[in-house]
Amino acid sequence: MTSRMDREMREKRRAAQDALSRLIALLAEAGIVLPSATVDWRAPVTGIVLIELGAARVDVVELLIATLRKGLGHDDQ
Repeated sequence: MTSRMDREMREKRRAAQDALSRLIALLAEAGIVLPSATVDWRAPVTGIVLIELGAARVDVVELLIATLRKGLGHDDQ
């Protein structure tokens, strides 16, 4: 029998994986790859599921910054 907490955690993990998949797909459209991005599956103790964006090269972070600035209307700087 599955406990209520198990069901809730499974749903939170599913939601986190979906959010991460959508973020990865969107970043890919801008040519940005975060190879270390993953869902932190160690959440049963706290009940909070985290998404780790991981490490990225400086050029990838600069591209991410430029993409965000452009999307926020700050592309003039």
